[in-house]
Amino acid sequence: MENLIIYKPKNKEELKKLTDDENINLYNIDTSLIKDMSFLFKESKRKNFEGIENWNTSNVYDMIGMFKDAHYFNNDLNNWDTSNLKKISYMFFNASAFNKYPDKWNLDNIKEAYDVFNNDIDINKLPLNLRINLYYEDFDKIKDIDIKDIYKTIITSKNRKVIAFRTKLEKEHYNELESIIEYREKIESQNEVKFNSIEEVQDYVNNNYEEYFDKNLKFIKDEYDILSRDKTKKIDIKIIKFIYGNYLKVKDNVIRLKTIDNIIDLIDIESFRNTAYKIFENDRSKIASRIIVGIYGKGNIIKDYAKSIQGKEFYPRSYYIYILALNDGKYALSLIDEMARKSKIESVRNASNSALDVIADRMKINRDELSGLLIPDFSLNKNGERIINIEDKKYKISVNSKMSVDIYDITEKEKILKTIPKTFSSELKSEINFMKKEIKNIVKREREKILMLLMNGRKLSYDFWKKIYIDNSFLSQYSVNLFWNLYDENENFINIFRYLGDGSFIDINDDYITLNENNLISLSSPTEINKDSIIKCINQLSDYEIAQPIKQIQIIDNLEDEFNKYNNITATVSNIKNFASQFAFKEISEYYEEVNGYEYLDNYSGLSLYIEAPFNRNSNYNDEIDIKISIQGRNENNKHLFYRFMYGSILILENLIK
Repeated sequence: MENLIIYKPKNKEELKKLTDDENINLYNIDTSLIKDMSFLFKESKRKNFEGIENWNTSNVYDMIGMFKDAHYFNNDLNNWDTSNLKKISYMFFNASAFNKYPDKWNLDNIKEAYDVFNNDIDINKLPLNLRINLYYEDFDKIKDIDIKDIYKTIITSKNRKVIAFRTKLEKEHYNELESIIEYREKIESQNEVKFNSIEEVQDYVNNNYEEYFDKNLKFIKDEYDILSRDKTKKIDIKIIKFIYGNYLKVKDNVIRLKTIDNIIDLIDIESFRNTAYKIFENDRSKIASRIIVGIYGKGNIIKDYAKSIQGKEFYPRSYYIYILALNDGKYALSLIDEMARKSKIESVRNASNSALDVIADRMKINRDELSGLLIPDFSLNKNGERIINIEDKKYKISVNSKMSVDIYDITEKEKILKTIPKTFSSELKSEINFMKKEIKNIVKREREKILMLLMNGRKLSYDFWKKIYIDNSFLSQYSVNLFWNLYDENENFINIFRYLGDGSFIDINDDYITLNENNLISLSSPTEINKDSIIKCINQLSDYEIAQPIKQIQIIDNLEDEFNKYNNITATVSNIKNFASQFAFKEISEYYEEVNGYEYLDNYSGLSLYIEAPFNRNSNYNDEIDIKISIQGRNENNKHLFYRFMYGSILILENLIK
């Protein structure tokens, strides 16, 4: 009767009755219908496990505690199909005889793997795949393994936590892993399908459509008007479900699907986005809908999405931040950048920083440079303009020097319009209204970045400075109102200059100067300029009637006295909380109910402004607290920046007593 199938249980209960009977040989049991094997042999006295190595486990997802306290078990399970296995916590816990550790298991779908073995196990005896997948959250236990081997082991994992760990590895060891990352991306791109027409898309969808899509996407109704890119055809709802369904299938693997991108390229993007948002708003709990909106949304849609991440709606928050990081729009990434700096939720800050670090590494730039590039342009050119042709008319949308939006009819003669033309589509009207509101937020964000640049004295390459402060339509409005330090390639100071807005530059004596690609540039600080030069700067501001975005240049006789004016002052709980929320202050608290104070840290210099402001979270908003301030983190490497940072801190603290 050996190897003859006699029993075919339909569920775990039937299987359990069979395995409890030691007169029944395990090789006589067909387990192909079984999905749950949890605690199957817990505390089993069975000594003969022969045949278990050939069990069909292709449908099993749960093996929690399967051999827990099974002291006689020690069979080789390498042949098991674990492609659908998700839970293995306590699987071999206290199975004292077991030492035939599987090294060929597919662990890509594992979601739960706590205490699989006893805590006193010699982890060095475990195969790499088991050791890495079980202990990746405790890096000390795998740090002796080559980082490339760790990455290769988890490269196809669909576990969200493992994906986050893989992202962390990419961030911290990008140079070592670059070739493997590129290889993975190359393999992924080879599976990409390209299309020449929407008809080709329809054929592809018809041939690859799965029942799974209809079963899991019932919330997508055939009631939406999504058009082809040329707006001549209505898109079959089957194509839309195919898009959503493919992302739902890979929901645990944070990835942007290039074949789906190619399908969407042949669809009118505005009608697709608007429909995706309607589907999302109808039921915001659907994961597929959240993924689509996060990756392909724009403007107000993305603003709503980011707000949901910081609320209680989206969980785990880190997952949806990584999804949002797949969005190719600058606005989406700028919101992640803002969350990295200002979110009150630590997990949001950490995930945002991790996502942006990976992007920066791949672009081979530092984080500050990436932050500078993430300024939304709203499809405006470097002059801050966008030309639109509608029917027989020509219009211009532009941002003026006051950072507000103007609309012109330029069909024949340029004429400013007081209202948005009725012929503009609802999507374009919505985009313009969003632009009008959001520009104010962008201006506020960039003003703080300029302040930080003043505080840390970071020197920018000429090419990068030009890209951000000259070629960008928003920041070029700022750069003409600021004074800059010019250095040679060896960081030797040359001059102080200002941009005139027309491609030319003048120094503080009103003499024209030239810049070259080898120059380095930083913001000028009054702490590093003599009094005569400060007066020349002030006079130039007056002569050109310039209003600076920050109070960059002024005469302060005693910087430390000015700073200490804000020491030992009194403020209400409401004032200090509102003040901290205006800037990228991090709340410092040892215990949840007690707030110790707030820290404004500059990662570049390592200096921080610390405001000691102790209060209880249950305090009344009008309760008064005594405030003490200090600058922390001073050392040999940053002491030359100390007074720069102090001056910037004064500009920040001025907002506390407004």
